[in-house]
Amino acid sequence: MKKLFLTFAMVTAAFFCNAQIFVGGNIGFGFNSGKVETKTDILTTTYDNPKTTIFEINPFVGYMFNEKFGAGLEVGYGISSVKTDAENDVTYKNNISTWKAAPFFRYVYGNFNRVKLFADAKVSFAGTYDNFITIVDNDRTCEKGPKCFEWGVAVVPGIEFILNEHFSLSGKLNVLSIGYVGSKITTDSQTGFANCEVTEKSNTFGFGVNESTDIVLGMIYKF
Repeated sequence: MKKLFLTFAMVTAAFFCNAQIFVGGNIGFGFNSGKVETKTDILTTTYDNPKTTIFEINPFVGYMFNEKFGAGLEVGYGISSVKTDAENDVTYKNNISTWKAAPFFRYVYGNFNRVKLFADAKVSFAGTYDNFITIVDNDRTCEKGPKCFEWGVAVVPGIEFILNEHFSLSGKLNVLSIGYVGSKITTDSQTGFANCEVTEKSNTFGFGVNESTDIVLGMIYKF
């Protein structure tokens, strides 16, 4: 029994001797606006295009058990706002907030000194909430929009460029991922005097089905 315990301890120590904690992620921000101008022989009119603001943050933390195998958790939060100015001091806003969580298992299948090739097998959960806001003379009314919940499984290939002992650049090729996503969209409405809830379900399987961005770049810090 003592020999068995010592053998197990030695195997465990050998497995974790190269263990390494890593953290990273990416942050995105965008803003879009513009104007449309119409000219005639006697009149020029100008109006603003909708203003769109987007912000998202996607941190992750992981643990490499050795040079090939690791596991971690990726979370994310994002918000987008579309603002439209109409006539008579009327403003319309559509605010969309999203969240996600995805535990993953990482396998490094290529190690070329400062370049590593890996694949993440993950299970993802995500939700989206819409709010429609109307502002008339500083009076605000808010209406809830559709709610969406998604879950899926996928295998996503990636590449890591090692800068030094602690810092690396990483890229995930979502366009080459393969996986499955199930989604449910719930919309509350009113028909006559009765409340109505409409639920739409869908299932998707294929390449690049679990992410809206084809390529994601980020930074990794290793302890």
